[in-house]
Amino acid sequence: KNMGGKLVPLGSLPGVEETIVTSLKFDSNNLLWTACYDGTVRAYNITGYDDFGFAPRKPVFQSDFTDSVLDMHLCEELNLGVCATADGGAALFNMEDGQFFVGIMLFEVAARSVLIIKHKNDAGYSVLCGGVDGVIH
Repeated sequence: KNMGGKLVPLGSLPGVEETIVTSLKFDSNNLLWTACYDGTVRAYNITGYDDFGFAPRKPVFQSDFTDSVLDMHLCEELNLGVCATADGGAALFNMEDGQFFVGIMLFEVAARSVLIIKHKNDAGYSVLCGGVDGVIH
């Protein structure tokens, strides 16, 4: 909302009041995904809320990971999400129910950013992950 250059609070989401939200993503199913420093990913149904005004509600589902989640990417084509975690891993989860799918330890330092890319000519997908030490896997 434009309120004369001032930030205006839009409300809060249950479950994230006591943590740091490190990533926010919307998907085409009207879910708002939050990745948090407490090691959780939550999905909230935002259907029917205009202007991003949030009413208190429970998340549709929540997943817990091994360490703080520092970044998140959603790939709706595969119904998969991936998180970069502070313990150096990349963790895949199912976007239909939020359940953890598989984790891979890539770094001895924190994994800071992550994304899923589609290869040219339908040759599959890859997960790219960047660490705080500048290395990309």
